[in-house]
Amino acid sequence: MDWGAAEEAAARGNPSEQFDFAERCVRESEEEGRWARAAPWYRKAAESDHPGAQLAFGLMCQRGEGVPQDNAEGIRWLRRAALAGETSAQYHLGVTYYRASLWNLTPDELNPKHEAYKWLRLAANHGYSGAEGTCEMASLRMTHDEVAAANRASEDFIPAKQPQ
Repeated sequence: MDWGAAEEAAARGNPSEQFDFAERCVRESEEEGRWARAAPWYRKAAESDHPGAQLAFGLMCQRGEGVPQDNAEGIRWLRRAALAGETSAQYHLGVTYYRASLWNLTPDELNPKHEAYKWLRLAANHGYSGAEGTCEMASLRMTHDEVAAANRASEDFIPAKQPQ
């Protein structure tokens, strides 16, 4: 499909078409400006509850790729994708909280050690590469009771249903 037809398909409002077009922008556009070209399409798909787009847009916000760097906005989008069961988002959200815990930062009202372990445990339970080791590292900074509470939270997790 040529660029024009692909963009027209995305413009019709289907989140999967928007996500696919954003992915194509990242893969096939010139290095300069490819993220900026993809950003509005990722955002539109993310706003329509596409977990892959929420993950991609969240990472773009955290890294400042194609959009102004905004870690809090990135966390919001990663959380939406993680809550939908997107394993990669669970891992990246866990890593974000783990890094915050190392520097005694609180990116939001939640406990960073607990959140790091919970999301990393969920990603590890789904076989995400590197999650198990990172989860173990996160547990080293936690008490036995904190680990037990975070384990319960990960065991109780039920992904949110996405609109059809």
